[in-house]
Parts: sequence; C-alpha cells; structure tokens
Amino acid sequence: MTAFAGYFAPDMSNTLTTTLNNNNSTSNATTTSNSTNLNTFKGSGVTFQYPKDWNQYTSDSSDPDRIVALKSDKADISLLSVFAEDAHGDGLDYWKKIQKDALSSNDTIISEKSVQIAGVSGYRLDYSYTNNGGGEHSDIIFVKNGKRYKLLFTTGSVSAIQNDINTIVNSFKTY
Repeated sequence: MTAFAGYFAPDMSNTLTTTLNNNNSTSNATTTSNSTNLNTFKGSGVTFQYPKDWNQYTSDSSDPDRIVALKSDKADISLLSVFAEDAHGDGLDYWKKIQKDALSSNDTIISEKSVQIAGVSGYRLDYSYTNNGGGEHSDIIFVKNGKRYKLLFTTGSVSAIQNDINTIVNSFKTY
C-alpha cells in the first residue's frame, strides 16, 4: 500500500519533460479540447478538465498509483499528480487521519475543509512545507467505489492557482 506516496514535494529544480510515462498507467489516456481554454483528461477510470496552460509531464519519481501528472508555470511552477489506489475498505475518515499524520513537524496547516468531488464528500488539506525549497500543497482526497483518490497540487502559492484547482475539482468524475 502506498498511503504516503506523493506526500513529499518533488524537487522542482530538475527539468521536467512533457511526455507521458507509460509506467504511470496513462497509456490509455486521451486529452481532448472541450473549449478554447480547457483540455480534458480521460484515462485510468477518471476524467476532468484542466486549463490549457497545464501540460502532462513525466514525474521524476515512479509511482504505480499515479494516474497522471500535470505541470504549469503558474505560481512559479505548479504540479498536479492524480493518484488512485485500493482503499482496502477504509473510509474517508481513515484517509483524512493518514493525510494529517503524514505532515512533518515543519509543515504548517493553512486550511482544511470538506469538499464535494466526483459526486461524493471529500477532504481538502492545504499546508506549507519546507522540504525541497518550500512551497504549498493542496491535497484533496475522496473514497469512491472501493478506491482512494488523491489530487496533490504542489505550488508556490495555493491561492495563485485556486481557479485552476476549482476547474479540476468541479469537473472531476470517475467511471
């Protein structure tokens, strides 16, 4: 089980490529344009819209639970990784605890709240971190159909990409 996968910020000083990594379960993914400002990701049982200035990239770290990784130049550099894994029968409260327990002593919670995503209740935790040069994370988790989903936004400023986060969360669906 990879409950703690993706909790640490990637080293944003490395050059990232914009190609898909076939190990990230995205070989069956498609990206289409639904409007002039949005692309649509569909693959590995999820679909969502995202701004056109976000691009798919290959992460520096391999994680079999990662569905897709996106990158934008907003707020310095902003990254999104979408994960899905077997929830092992555990509900949202369990995963909320895991999420909070994974914070390091140097992390500072900015906000936490309930959210609606993919037609179910989810949990959002925004926090600042100091590892890998520092920045902010917004972790959004939910459990649906026996899977735990996580959207991990890594950025210089969560507030600077809030509209993009809203676009992704409001359009996120599982199938």
